[in-house]
Order: sequence, then C-alpha cells, then structure tokens
Amino acid sequence: MNLLIANGGERGDHHIEAIKPAPVLNVVKAHRARGGEQQQGDNDDLEQAKALQVQAELLIASILDQTANLTTQTRRARRKLAGAHEG
Repeated sequence: MNLLIANGGERGDHHIEAIKPAPVLNVVKAHRARGGEQQQGDNDDLEQAKALQVQAELLIASILDQTANLTTQTRRARRKLAGAHEG
C-alpha cells in the first residue's frame, strides 16, 4: 500500500512523495473456522462426561445407602422373629 504525503521539510516545494512500504509488525495467521467449533465441542463433551460421572457417583451412593438401610431393617426383623420364637 502506498500513501502519498506532502514533504514540506525540504525547500518548501510541497511536492508529494510516496511512503516506502514497511513490514507488518503483527502478523495474524488465519485458522480454520471449524477449529473453534471443534474445540467448543470437545469442551462440551468434557462437561457432559463430568456431569455423568457425578450422576453415577450419586446413584452409587444412593444404592449403597439403601442397601445399608435394608441390611439394618433385615437385622431388626430377624431379631424380632428370633424373640417371638423364643418367647
């Protein structure tokens, strides 16, 4: 790109001179448009995997809690039955 400027510093002629092209300081490399979409998709997949892991852990904890409660209830029922048969 050539820009024209008045060179008023020499002899007062006010002649127009071209500016010499210079290298660009900040070069931006173009990336594929789909790259950002793919990265966002990967992030979404990771978030879904984490959510599924939390759900699985909660389900397992719930099952273990129910099993513990059933075991306690079974022990109580067996004690009652044993006491009824003895007495």
